[in-house]
Order: sequence, then C-alpha cells, then structure tokens
Amino acid sequence: MGGAFSGEWKRVSEVFDCWFESGSMPYASNHYPFKKNSFNPKGFFGFNAKGYPADFIAEGLDQTRGWFYSLIVLGTALFGKSPYKQVIVNGLILAGDGQKMSKRLRNYPDPMEVVGKYGADALRYYLLSSPVIRGEDLRFQERGVDEVAKKLLMRLDNVRSFYDLYAPSKVAKEKVAGSHVLDRWILSRLAETVELSTKGFNIYELDAAARPVGDFIDDLSTWYVRRSRDRFKSEGEDKQNALATLRHTLKTIAQVMAPIMPFFAEDLYRRMRSDTDPVSVHLTDWPAAQEINAKLVADMARARAVSSLGLQAREKAGIKIRQPLQTLTAKALPDDAALRAIIADEVNVKEVVEDAALSEEVTLDTTLTSALKEEGALREWVRAIQDWRKTSKLSVADRPGLLIKTPDAEFIRRHREALMEATGLLSLETKEGDSLEFERL
Repeated sequence: MGGAFSGEWKRVSEVFDCWFESGSMPYASNHYPFKKNSFNPKGFFGFNAKGYPADFIAEGLDQTRGWFYSLIVLGTALFGKSPYKQVIVNGLILAGDGQKMSKRLRNYPDPMEVVGKYGADALRYYLLSSPVIRGEDLRFQERGVDEVAKKLLMRLDNVRSFYDLYAPSKVAKEKVAGSHVLDRWILSRLAETVELSTKGFNIYELDAAARPVGDFIDDLSTWYVRRSRDRFKSEGEDKQNALATLRHTLKTIAQVMAPIMPFFAEDLYRRMRSDTDPVSVHLTDWPAAQEINAKLVADMARARAVSSLGLQAREKAGIKIRQPLQTLTAKALPDDAALRAIIADEVNVKEVVEDAALSEEVTLDTTLTSALKEEGALREWVRAIQDWRKTSKLSVADRPGLLIKTPDAEFIRRHREALMEATGLLSLETKEGDSLEFERL
C-alpha cells in the first residue's frame, strides 16, 4: 500500500471466537473492561440506560447456539442479567418443495420479480403473517403472495374507490356519530383490531399483529361495505354518517397497517387525511384504544353465520338469490331487530323466525306463491338493466332513458316506476318484441 497507508501491516493476534466477540458487543463497543469509566454496568441494566439492555434482538433460529447464546452467557456471567429483553427468532424460508433455496438450482422465484409483480407490501404481509416469524420453516409459495395482493390489498383499494365514488369531496363529515348497527359494528371491529395488533407489537409477536389486519379488511369489504351499499346511494344524514364512518375506518386501519404494509398505508392515509392531519401516516400517533361492543360483535357473527347457512339452503334447493322466499327459521337469532333485518335482506326472505326446538340450525320455506314469483321476476329485470348500464359504461351519476323490446313488455309496463327507481333511469319505455333488446333514449 502507498500513501497514508504505507508501511508494515500486521494482523491483530488477540482474536477470540467470533461468537465471543459478537456476544461482547453491548459493552465491548464501549471499550469495557479496558476503559471501565466508559461503561456503567448499572446503566447497562436499566439505570439511566441508553439503549441497553436492548428492547429486542432479531436473528435466525441457528443463532440459538450462536449469537443469542453468547450474548446471554457473557452478560449473565459478567453482570448477572441478560443484555436483551425480547428475542424475535425467524425460521428458514425454503423452496416450494421444502428444499433449501439454491442459486444453482434456481428453485425459487426472483424476489425482485415478486416485488415488481405483486408489490413489496404483499410480500411483507405474506412473510410477517407466516410461521417463519415464529422460528418455523416456511415453504415459499408465490401464490400466497398473489392471494395477499388480491384478497387484502385489492379489496382495500376497492373499498377506497367505493368511498371516493360517493364522497362529495376529499373530506366528508368529520364527526363519527352514526347510530346504524353496521356503523357501530365496524367501529367495534376496528377497535378490536387496534387492540389485537397493539398487543401483538407490544409482545413482539409480529404475526399476531399482522393477521387481525387481514381479518378486518375482509370484514370491511365483504360485509360492511356490501351491506351498506344502499345507504351510500341514498341522500341525507344516514349517508353522511356512513361516509364519515368509512373514512375514519380507512384512515385508522392505514395507521395500524403502516408497520406491516407501509407503502399502501401511506397512499391510503394521504387520500383520507384532512388538511389538519400530519402529512404522513408515519408521523401520526398510534391509534388510541376505543370501546369494544363485544356483544354486538358476537351478535353480528351469529347473524352472518345464520345468513351463510340460509344461502347454503337456497343453493341446495336450487333457488336463485334474487327470488324472494317467505320465511327463514333459525335455532338461535340475535335479539336486535336490526340484525334480523340484515339476515332477511341478505338471504332475501320476508321474515326471520326463531325456533329453539328446530332440529337443524336453519331451515327455509321454499314455497313460491304467485306474489313471490312476481317479485323475483322484478329483481331479475333490475339485474338485467344494471348489466346493461355496466356494459354501456355508465357511471352511478348517469340517468339515461331506456327502451326495452321484449316479449314481456306488459311486465315492464306494470313495474315501470319500480324499475326506474331501482336502476337510476330517467325514463323507461317498452315495446313488444320477439327477442330482448336494449336501446338508450
């Protein structure tokens, strides 16, 4: 070597085993024991400490006999206590067939291609919610990342798009004060999710922090938004309460998911924030604990279970969901009339009845009267017109006129007003025809 580095160089001969050196890191980095004044053992163990003992350390399972071991043995031998409080131990990520990942065999997908295809957040959630976070091995499956992207991120983005579709401006009503049972339920589920994720992070169980977020997104998308669609389409205070509830929910879940899926969380938060909120989700305070209505959460779970069984009974009987039925009878039902109304609407029945003596959990009266058949036909026409609107690429705000040529023209005339109201038409005309044709007026 030349210049400032010229001269004779010698290897330091006093080199211990590498694990001894790494295990000595907390105090050796302060030159202890050679400069004893630079290191205060009492400070190290919590008295005016500056980062020691460590709140947590993280490494692979193989470090049980390596770094984890040397740290605790040396710290305990010298000072009587462990130099760390918590340990996060990850397992090994294996190829899909259970073999060790090999560059030579190329038995795993390129990580950057996975990120490019599904996004970093999908990969992060897939790993953080997997057994690998608990020291177990994981057989990496790309379809698992794909499932996260579709069932979590795409669903949540669709909810955000749904909000944008009906919100009159970037910031709707600020105060969340809805009395609707669906609003109260989703806010309780949100509070439950915040509580579970907070607990998971506090005890360093990252999978326990991540999984409740995925469960909540599923509830938000497949139940709250779907069951609230008519409320968002209406006008008045209930719509404003629904918008305020959804906006608050989206902003809060963005905060909870930020450590897990930071990029999506940042985008979602910025779309939902008001001008007085911090500019980034990563600058906000962690959501405060809120009251959880455990009874409502349990009752809604029961309502959903009854609805699911009712839909299964429909499918078994071969009756489409658009065909109304008279009665669903269940062995046990929630007491709340609003929840029973949700069951009736979900299963499309006129009434919901409880009978504790029932041999099955749920039964359906599948008798079709002429009135029920007429109503079923009306719903089929509503669906047909909505399909025409979609094919014509009409927005929710568009109110076109429509001419329908059909052999069932008399049915259209009889239900003209109901069809117009249900499908957002400005006018509806019909003519007799041998086949079905739609024509915009």
